[in-house]
Amino acid sequence: MNMQNLIQQAQKIQREMQKEKEELYETVFKISKNGIVTLEIYGNKTIKAINIEPDALEKDNKEMIETAIKTGLDDIYNAIDQKEVEIEEKYSKTPGGFGF
Repeated sequence: MNMQNLIQQAQKIQREMQKEKEELYETVFKISKNGIVTLEIYGNKTIKAINIEPDALEKDNKEMIETAIKTGLDDIYNAIDQKEVEIEEKYSKTPGGFGF
């Protein structure tokens, strides 16, 4: 395989990986914590929505709600990071790809 073909193949792989990442960034990840908080986050880690069940809005539940939001965000961000790693690994293991 000549150098020009390698460059074209690498550029194609890069375009495909970028397309998958853009799709990931537009994907909405949703998680519910303790039945009181529902979070929706785009794959680019922008918050789409935070919904707190009205029944949970009592003074005694403040700490529980805060904890549910924090753990929910952590879980979603970890899922997004893992999906991004999977996309990168998919293309870095392609023959002639970035993992030469």
